[in-house]
Amino acid sequence: LDPVVLEEDAALLVHLVTGTVERDHPAAFDERPHEPTSPLREPTDIELSVKTLLETGADSSVTVSRIDAKCHPHKVFSVVEGRLRYFSEKGKSIQGRQALGPLYARNGLCYSFRRETLLTKRALITDNTASVITERPVANVDEPIDLLWAEFLLEKLQQQPTNPVWS
Repeated sequence: LDPVVLEEDAALLVHLVTGTVERDHPAAFDERPHEPTSPLREPTDIELSVKTLLETGADSSVTVSRIDAKCHPHKVFSVVEGRLRYFSEKGKSIQGRQALGPLYARNGLCYSFRRETLLTKRALITDNTASVITERPVANVDEPIDLLWAEFLLEKLQQQPTNPVWS
């Protein structure tokens, strides 16, 4: 992988990991990249991700967190020439969030995958990716506000390590 590509802000995790595996890890073994943007990662997150990968026969496993129904694609809008448009046509018929099923987003705690999947499919998420659902709040630090959220969660954990605010 061209090092210049990795220096760009838009470098994808899959490109970074693929390049590293091809260059530095020619032997066959499965990988577990951990993004440095997840300060609340726990060893059990990694263990469960790897266990899920191995026990399910999936191409990969990815930690995810449930998203707030306010962010559901049927509840959000786009702006077209200054006018609101439902992102999804189904949004017009949704009366309450309770009618929406749960959706999940990657939380950055752990991606586990088979080396073969990465090198042949060039993807970390395939149609055979297992979910590892994280039930506690976590911070995936991409923006400055995310760092404040992480600090808040860490403070709450320090104040009540056995009974955090979200349990």
